Parts: sequence; C-alpha cells; structure tokens
Amino acid sequence: MNPVVIYDYLTRTRGRVPDAVPLLSPHRHRQVLHFGLATIASTVTHIMVSAGCHAGRVEGGRGGPA
Repeated sequence: MNPVVIYDYLTRTRGRVPDAVPLLSPHRHRQVLHFGLATIASTVTHIMVSAGCHAGRVEGGRGGPA
C-alpha cells in the first residue's frame, strides 16, 4: 500500500466525520457494526486519541497517550 494514498484517504475521511456524527441519534452512536472498531462512538474516540498522539509527535514529544 502506498502511504501517501492511505494518508490522503484518512485525511479526507476524518474531515467528514465531525460533520456527520452530530446528526446521528444516540442509538446510532452505539449501534454495533461488523467492521472497524465496532461502533461510531469507538471510532470517534480512536480518531481523537490518534490525533492527540500525532500532535504530540509533531510538537516533539513522545506522542503517546497521556
């Protein structure tokens, strides 16, 4: 897999998530999916933690969880 293509896909996808998630009902946030991280709530949490880790690396820190 081409890392540049993967990064571009992730950037575009993560840019759409904040617009779509608030429109979902609480039931849809917790609905079990049979792919990815199982729920939208888990996926959004993962995106937030990943972004925090990446920001830490960019700023020169370890980039791990707090």
